[in-house]
Amino acid sequence: MKKKHLLYTLALLSLGITTTYAAPSYNFKVSSGSITNGNKVTASVTVSGAASWQIKISSSGNTNGCTQNWADATGDAKNTTKTFSTTCKASSTGVINFQLEGNVTDEAGNTINLSGNKTVTVKEKAPDSKINTLSSLKVD
Repeated sequence: MKKKHLLYTLALLSLGITTTYAAPSYNFKVSSGSITNGNKVTASVTVSGAASWQIKISSSGNTNGCTQNWADATGDAKNTTKTFSTTCKASSTGVINFQLEGNVTDEAGNTINLSGNKTVTVKEKAPDSKINTLSSLKVD
Protein backbone atom coordinates (compact mmCIF):
# COMPACT_ATOMS: atom_id res chain seq x y z
CA MET A 1 0.00 0.00 0.00
CA LYS A 2 2.82 2.40 0.86
CA LYS A 3 4.45 1.65 -2.53
CA LYS A 4 1.28 2.58 -4.43
CA HIS A 5 0.91 5.78 -2.44
CA LEU A 6 4.54 6.73 -3.15
CA LEU A 7 4.16 6.05 -6.89
CA TYR A 8 0.92 8.03 -6.98
CA THR A 9 2.57 10.97 -5.20
CA LEU A 10 5.56 10.90 -7.56
CA ALA A 11 3.25 10.84 -10.58
CA LEU A 12 1.33 13.87 -9.32
CA LEU A 13 4.53 15.77 -8.58
CA SER A 14 5.91 15.07 -12.04
CA LEU A 15 2.79 16.56 -13.64
CA GLY A 16 3.27 19.81 -11.77
CA ILE A 17 6.90 20.31 -12.69
CA THR A 18 7.44 23.02 -15.26
CA THR A 19 10.62 24.34 -16.79
CA THR A 20 11.54 27.82 -15.68
CA TYR A 21 14.03 30.06 -17.43
CA ALA A 22 16.18 32.77 -15.98
CA ALA A 23 15.51 36.11 -17.59
CA PRO A 24 17.99 37.08 -20.30
CA SER A 25 21.05 38.99 -19.12
CA TYR A 26 23.87 41.01 -20.67
CA ASN A 27 27.35 42.39 -19.99
CA PHE A 28 28.54 45.53 -21.82
CA LYS A 29 32.27 46.34 -21.74
CA VAL A 30 35.18 47.96 -23.56
CA SER A 31 38.58 46.40 -24.15
CA SER A 32 40.36 49.33 -22.46
CA GLY A 33 39.36 52.47 -20.60
CA SER A 34 42.30 54.38 -22.08
CA ILE A 35 44.14 54.15 -25.41
CA THR A 36 46.77 56.09 -27.33
CA ASN A 37 45.73 58.20 -30.31
CA GLY A 38 45.75 56.09 -33.47
CA ASN A 39 45.10 52.82 -31.60
CA LYS A 40 41.92 50.75 -31.59
CA VAL A 41 39.39 49.92 -28.89
CA THR A 42 36.58 47.36 -28.95
CA ALA A 43 33.16 47.66 -27.33
CA SER A 44 31.25 44.40 -26.86
CA VAL A 45 28.08 43.06 -25.33
CA THR A 46 27.55 39.44 -24.35
CA VAL A 47 23.93 38.34 -24.05
CA SER A 48 22.90 35.16 -22.21
CA GLY A 49 19.59 33.34 -22.32
CA ALA A 50 18.69 34.94 -25.65
CA ALA A 51 16.50 33.44 -28.37
CA SER A 52 16.23 36.71 -30.33
CA TRP A 53 17.91 40.12 -30.19
CA GLN A 54 17.94 43.64 -31.54
CA ILE A 55 21.18 45.33 -30.54
CA LYS A 56 22.95 48.54 -31.49
CA ILE A 57 26.39 49.71 -30.36
CA SER A 58 27.18 53.21 -31.56
CA SER A 59 30.18 55.46 -31.06
CA SER A 60 30.80 59.17 -30.97
CA GLY A 61 33.66 61.48 -30.08
CA ASN A 62 37.24 61.15 -31.21
CA THR A 63 36.75 58.39 -33.76
CA ASN A 64 35.56 58.10 -37.33
CA GLY A 65 32.60 56.12 -36.07
CA CYS A 66 31.97 52.42 -35.86
CA THR A 67 28.27 51.87 -35.28
CA GLN A 68 26.99 48.29 -35.61
CA ASN A 69 23.45 46.84 -35.58
CA TRP A 70 22.39 43.23 -35.10
CA ALA A 71 18.88 41.77 -35.30
CA ASP A 72 18.37 38.03 -35.49
CA ALA A 73 17.13 34.94 -33.70
CA THR A 74 18.34 31.43 -33.10
CA GLY A 75 17.24 28.95 -35.74
CA ASP A 76 15.55 26.68 -33.20
CA ALA A 77 14.09 29.47 -31.00
CA LYS A 78 16.16 28.17 -28.06
CA ASN A 79 18.25 30.28 -25.72
CA THR A 80 21.90 30.85 -26.46
CA THR A 81 24.83 33.04 -25.42
CA LYS A 82 26.30 35.38 -28.03
CA THR A 83 28.82 38.21 -28.12
CA PHE A 84 28.54 41.23 -30.43
CA SER A 85 31.39 43.71 -30.84
CA THR A 86 32.58 46.70 -32.80
CA THR A 87 36.11 48.12 -33.02
CA CYS A 88 36.98 51.81 -33.42
CA LYS A 89 40.23 53.59 -34.17
CA ALA A 90 40.97 56.81 -32.30
CA SER A 91 41.23 59.81 -34.63
CA SER A 92 42.49 62.37 -32.09
CA THR A 93 42.97 62.89 -28.37
CA GLY A 94 39.91 63.26 -26.16
CA VAL A 95 37.23 60.63 -25.58
CA ILE A 96 35.31 57.97 -27.46
CA ASN A 97 31.78 57.35 -26.19
CA PHE A 98 30.05 54.02 -26.79
CA GLN A 99 26.28 53.64 -26.40
CA LEU A 100 24.40 50.35 -26.15
CA GLU A 101 20.68 50.05 -26.86
CA GLY A 102 18.23 47.35 -27.88
CA ASN A 103 16.45 44.34 -26.41
CA VAL A 104 16.79 40.60 -25.95
CA THR A 105 13.99 38.02 -25.72
CA ASP A 106 14.34 34.50 -24.31
CA GLU A 107 12.54 31.36 -25.52
CA ALA A 108 9.78 31.84 -22.94
CA GLY A 109 8.99 35.32 -24.30
CA ASN A 110 10.64 37.36 -21.52
CA THR A 111 12.17 40.56 -22.90
CA ILE A 112 14.72 42.88 -21.33
CA ASN A 113 15.91 46.23 -22.66
CA LEU A 114 19.62 46.81 -23.12
CA SER A 115 21.26 50.13 -22.34
CA GLY A 116 24.66 51.34 -21.34
CA ASN A 117 27.40 53.89 -21.89
CA LYS A 118 31.16 53.45 -21.82
CA THR A 119 33.78 56.16 -22.18
CA VAL A 120 37.34 55.60 -23.41
CA THR A 121 40.02 58.24 -22.91
CA VAL A 122 42.29 58.85 -25.91
CA LYS A 123 45.77 60.09 -24.92
CA GLU A 124 48.50 61.58 -27.05
CA LYS A 125 51.24 59.17 -28.08
CA ALA A 126 54.37 59.60 -25.98
CA PRO A 127 57.16 61.17 -28.03
CA ASP A 128 59.94 58.91 -29.22
CA SER A 129 63.06 59.05 -27.07
CA LYS A 130 65.68 61.51 -28.22
CA ILE A 131 68.41 59.76 -26.25
CA ASN A 132 70.84 58.35 -28.77
CA THR A 133 74.10 58.12 -26.82
CA LEU A 134 74.89 54.50 -27.63
CA SER A 135 78.20 54.58 -29.46
CA SER A 136 78.96 50.88 -29.80
CA LEU A 137 77.73 47.41 -28.96
CA LYS A 138 79.95 44.34 -28.48
CA VAL A 139 79.17 40.70 -27.86
CA ASP A 140 81.66 38.64 -25.87
